[in-house]
Amino acid sequence: MIEVNLNWDAAREHVEQDKAMQNLVQSIERDLQDYVNQDGVDQVKQYLPTHYFDESGYRYYALLEDAGTWARNDVLHAMHRVAAVKIVQERIFGETYANNAFEEWKVGNHDT
Repeated sequence: MIEVNLNWDAAREHVEQDKAMQNLVQSIERDLQDYVNQDGVDQVKQYLPTHYFDESGYRYYALLEDAGTWARNDVLHAMHRVAAVKIVQERIFGETYANNAFEEWKVGNHDT
């Protein structure tokens, strides 16, 4: 089996520097804030790990599997979307909640 390391710092840097990705961040932020306004903070906090899956289309284990294959560009695109979600979650809920949700997504603790 090929061991794959995903560079999340590089993915985040790309999102922070790319103008098109900033538009994506703003879109995700509007959508998540609308969800918070509609359903409340506590309800949305439970959903945060799933938010990574919903925006990327990937379960973490599948992302790792595809990273070592021809689907590398799909993986990079998904990583950029995940980084955008993390930025948005940090803005709305703080770094701790965003990190915890990211780690829960990585181990598969989400509702999809």
